[in-house]
Amino acid sequence: MYLQRPLLDLALLPVSQQQSHSPAPVRLLFREAPPQPAPAPPPPTQTAPAIKQTIGNYTYYGCQTEATNVRALSSAVYYNYTAMTLEMCFGDCAGAGYKYWGVEYGGECYCGNSFGAGSVAAPGGNADCSFTCPGNPLEFCGAGNRLSTYVYTG
Repeated sequence: MYLQRPLLDLALLPVSQQQSHSPAPVRLLFREAPPQPAPAPPPPTQTAPAIKQTIGNYTYYGCQTEATNVRALSSAVYYNYTAMTLEMCFGDCAGAGYKYWGVEYGGECYCGNSFGAGSVAAPGGNADCSFTCPGNPLEFCGAGNRLSTYVYTG
């Protein structure tokens, strides 16, 4: 709703003519513009490693343990201990159409359509996946026998 207040009364005809049978003076009303919302502040700059909730059409699944005597995800594997990022693993696994992918030990990328028998959510939860990615220290890339895993969500 606009606040309406007269800012100026303008009589378009001289006073002498207003008393005759001339048209009535016109009153112009101006409306104040509604207040504009303050611009949104810029997003905060990330300064510490954090779990990335989505990458492409994959969502964070959780910190997963290795399976019993086999890999948790065993369909494909890629290694890069100097430059691994979540996006790099995503590109390798998603491009091949796998349902799950995860990064372990900072530089190992694993892909698969199901988890091996015995692979479960890490007992310590997401805190168990505490290694940062060498290619992006603001991302977590699993830990020893722990995978930061993602699942296809369409």
